[in-house]
Amino acid sequence: MIRDVFLGDLPPVGITDWRLLVAVWTAGFFIFGLHPHLTEVRQERPRLRLRLISQSVQWLDAAGLAIFASAEH
Repeated sequence: MIRDVFLGDLPPVGITDWRLLVAVWTAGFFIFGLHPHLTEVRQERPRLRLRLISQSVQWLDAAGLAIFASAEH
């Protein structure tokens, strides 16, 4: 959004496109729902937490790259 403001593209797409807002809300509710489970895993097995975070980042990065590469502009 900062880039859009600097380029003079107002209002920023991140605020006006409903699909982006839905994606943010969905991710927020997903993490909110998983928080108790992730907290429990962290307390029981700290090394498992690191592996879980690493795998999650890899999966989300791969999904984001796939969506970006296939999106039509």
